[in-house]
Amino acid sequence: MRKHKKIVSLHEIQTKMKKESLVEVLNELPTEFNLDELIEKLLVIEKIEIALNDIKNGRVISHEMVKKEIKKWGK
Repeated sequence: MRKHKKIVSLHEIQTKMKKESLVEVLNELPTEFNLDELIEKLLVIEKIEIALNDIKNGRVISHEMVKKEIKKWGK
């Protein structure tokens, strides 16, 4: 029997954004910008960093396993 790794919720993962990432995003924005645009960009960066951290720590599921799990939903 194959053991599955524990799925970790976003609430359990504490990520810290590096100041350099914030400065880089700010430098890419025009002089005047909508705050929503900044927040959206920062959220995307955070999600990518979380995903890369998950990959690094082996918290991944194969495509085949996902397909098998989805088939169970219909039952």
